[in-house]
Amino acid sequence: MTTTPPSIISGESGNNTMTELPIIKKFSLNEERYDQSTYIGRFFRMLDMVDPRTLLHSQKDIQNAMSLLQSPLKNNDDLALWEAKKIRDAVYHPDTKEVIPPPFRMSGFIPFN
Repeated sequence: MTTTPPSIISGESGNNTMTELPIIKKFSLNEERYDQSTYIGRFFRMLDMVDPRTLLHSQKDIQNAMSLLQSPLKNNDDLALWEAKKIRDAVYHPDTKEVIPPPFRMSGFIPFN
């Protein structure tokens, strides 16, 4: 029995095994990029949270990401919007909306300790 590969754009999940790559689904500001009802989805979300590359973004990169998220309907590139959301989630505190200093971000936990 053969299975068809999942569609990268449509968000189909194929056979949902551990070896399956994460799907680039349609961007939504209110939803998570990965399916949080599966272990692999939660794993990839955690990898995004602790990604040390988010420590290297300049103030200009952060402002560009925020401006991209202000008008997501104008930009049809879902991958760029997900990356902008990743930067925003890594840099700004979810409750106070203040910038988190790099040593105190989730992505800075291992390098700074």
